[in-house]
Amino acid sequence: MFCDTQPRFAGLSAGSTFLVMGAALLVVSGCTDEKRGFAIDPAACPTQSARTEGKVSHEPYLRAHPDLEHPITVTLRSPAWSPPVCPAGQGTCDQLDVALLQHEALNQTEVGCVVGAVSPSGGLSVTPQWYEPLRFLASGRPSPIGTAFSTLATWPQVQQFASHPYVQAITPAFGEAARIGMPAPAVIGECPEANDDPTPKVTDATAVQNNGRRPVVIEIRRELLPSLQSCASSGDTCEALINSSWAQTIVGQRMLTCLRELIDSKLRGPAPEVSFQTIEGIPVGAPGVPPFDDVPHVLTAFALALTWDEVVDAARHPYVQRIWTSPTLPEPIVQPDCPPHYDSPVSTPQCPSRTEDIAGKFTAASAAAWAASSGANRVIVAVRRDKDLCPAPVCPDRGIDCPENVRYWNRVAEETQASQSCVRALIAAIGGTASSEVFVLGNGFPASLTWSQIQTVAAHPDVLSLERAEGGTPPP
Repeated sequence: MFCDTQPRFAGLSAGSTFLVMGAALLVVSGCTDEKRGFAIDPAACPTQSARTEGKVSHEPYLRAHPDLEHPITVTLRSPAWSPPVCPAGQGTCDQLDVALLQHEALNQTEVGCVVGAVSPSGGLSVTPQWYEPLRFLASGRPSPIGTAFSTLATWPQVQQFASHPYVQAITPAFGEAARIGMPAPAVIGECPEANDDPTPKVTDATAVQNNGRRPVVIEIRRELLPSLQSCASSGDTCEALINSSWAQTIVGQRMLTCLRELIDSKLRGPAPEVSFQTIEGIPVGAPGVPPFDDVPHVLTAFALALTWDEVVDAARHPYVQRIWTSPTLPEPIVQPDCPPHYDSPVSTPQCPSRTEDIAGKFTAASAAAWAASSGANRVIVAVRRDKDLCPAPVCPDRGIDCPENVRYWNRVAEETQASQSCVRALIAAIGGTASSEVFVLGNGFPASLTWSQIQTVAAHPDVLSLERAEGGTPPP
């Protein structure tokens, strides 16, 4: 499943290395929407939706910010499959080739169906996150099976992903859990334990010690990657080079994801990205790696803003070569207006006098149930925030609240209550009842309203949606 016009690295020799600092130096010519590798026959895709309960680990946060694009990781289901065993002494055989090719075809179809369901035109950009362990066909070509990818998605798009039967889970992408104050996703079980001696790996990063959160570069152990094979003529893209570049891409991505997940699990706070990368690629001419049509490459170094304790934790991972820092590294990009201004009073919003269309603020099923009722209905009212939440502090002992964390959530609770004040005032004015309960993370609250009152509340500009308190489904 390749594009007619493949993504390319321009002007590189085999095994060459280049740096990306600030502006991107990676030259890629992407596919057009019509030629994108995800385009498949829609008839091959399932038409029925799956239940979404429990699929989205950070659903309350996403639902509270429906208009933002969120970096997410989409993990596909894992069909029961095991490769056939070749005769003794044979690493490859015909029956294994047939099984691998069938497995590849199914994987490409599933990725195409999932991405195509959210972006039928092919405009959604996805980044590979995880491949199954490296396996080879008898020809020497790797058999890539991609089972997770990251992308940017709004809450309605996340709902579309979650309702697809081929999707197993949706979690925050690298670094996002710490930014929004959520627990990091569990490290994939296939990743190695992080128990190396960190001391020799951090000698060039000691300037971070007692200096807060500073930019550091994390280098990955290149010797653990499959070797690139050379061609008879320099600059050619022979089969041996292409096959070995695919193998490097698959193994390199698995190493990177294991390392990034370990780092996420150890973060004490948000770790902003720093504009520095080292990427190893191959010359123009290699086809993209299925099922994501990924340009063959390996990220061998990247930069984050870490504390000294986080540097030491990262250095324990066996995939880390060394960690270093330098005054010349770019400063991390920090979200503006964070942390919250604790000393300033929480402002009460000015209530709008206008109304807006209620279309899309509740489902047809909820509307039918409310219209058929003769009295008050218990509903959940979701309210807009005027700004994104700052990342929550992470306590040294994650099982025990610390003063910084308590202060943060008290402030968020005050801001949440203030943001609901206009909607609550409207409910009181029209004779409805708003509960004193406040859903802080999702910015909502329960209320008792008649069908007529529900329609009036839905027209308030601060209201995102209403749903039944029992058995309701939020609108798409």
